[in-house]
Amino acid sequence: MYSSPWITLPTKEFFPDGMGSTIDNIMWERPYVESENEWSAMDVNDGSGNTCIPPVDDVKFSQTLRRTQLYHKAVHSPYFCVTDLLYAGKRESQMKAVEEGLGEIVKHYWIKWNRDGFTNWSRKYVVEPGMSYTDESDGMTFPATPALGRFTPGVWDYFYNMLTLEQAAEHALSTQNSRPVFGLMTDQLTMRNFMRGDDVIREDFRNSSKSDSLLEPLGVSHTYNGAVLMLDEMPPRYNFNPDADPGEDPWVSVPEYILDETDPASPKKIVNPDWVTAEAQDSYIIVKNAWKLRVPKSITSASKANFEAQSWMGDFKWQNVINIDESSSAYNPDGKLGRFRGVLAAGFEPLNPHIMITVRHKVCPLDLGLVDCPVTP
Repeated sequence: MYSSPWITLPTKEFFPDGMGSTIDNIMWERPYVESENEWSAMDVNDGSGNTCIPPVDDVKFSQTLRRTQLYHKAVHSPYFCVTDLLYAGKRESQMKAVEEGLGEIVKHYWIKWNRDGFTNWSRKYVVEPGMSYTDESDGMTFPATPALGRFTPGVWDYFYNMLTLEQAAEHALSTQNSRPVFGLMTDQLTMRNFMRGDDVIREDFRNSSKSDSLLEPLGVSHTYNGAVLMLDEMPPRYNFNPDADPGEDPWVSVPEYILDETDPASPKKIVNPDWVTAEAQDSYIIVKNAWKLRVPKSITSASKANFEAQSWMGDFKWQNVINIDESSSAYNPDGKLGRFRGVLAAGFEPLNPHIMITVRHKVCPLDLGLVDCPVTP
């Protein structure tokens, strides 16, 4: 099964024991000097001063407090009755399909958790002439300016230069020809348009050992001009509402999926057509050690009390708890009803938010390359 980079990228560590549900991290900002002295010439002491003591620059440091909070949720399947399974054909494969469907839900939750956490702590840019942005302290708020441009090689150069100025090379995912390589996570259409946006680079691909890169299946990562291209299958998309009330976010989120209730008895989850045609989309510039996923430890005992081990990652367990309360919705006197249950818990810990970047840009429609039929004389 394909696993999103949003799941494989973050380092996972245990949440510290005995620290409550939050941990506070003091992060040191870049040091600075308020008043820089000139270099003083060294000379023989003529008795009027102390040449042993050079002029002093006082270096100052500032600190930022960032808090990591634990959050949790649970996922349930419908109840299944063993009596119904007596009559079901291929019940093993049917239950396997249920387990795989639940796994897809959990995968979606973890992708959204890491992606939203990244956006919350990152600098949030809108692609327009001023490249306006909101800082990492502003949560999920983007500048109230419609995305006017698509994500081009020039836009990438802008952010690559910014990361260089921020001395982010030590957090590069890799190096190539002694240059740092950072990650660009986006959807396959933006990725393809991005690679096609520079004819010189396209020629470099054709004439290099990676001559087949343009022909490889979409979703395969490439290294291009200091970028490792990573696939985000369905990144968040938005429409801009110019008539938003003061204080209202003008960026209107467009859901990736909607529920098709054409048949009310059997609703189906389908791709949202409005997501496909939405105006703007988020892409992400990824560095190493940008954030960490904090997961609670599994406590199996305390004094004489014993507890069942808990993974906290959404692994599903089968439950059929006997319940003899006839008024309960979970009335199950014979233990014949059961369901799957998974529990998720984590905290998002930002490590280097000053070099975490989210870019909101225009969504360009797919070029189908359609041509007219030849005219028959």
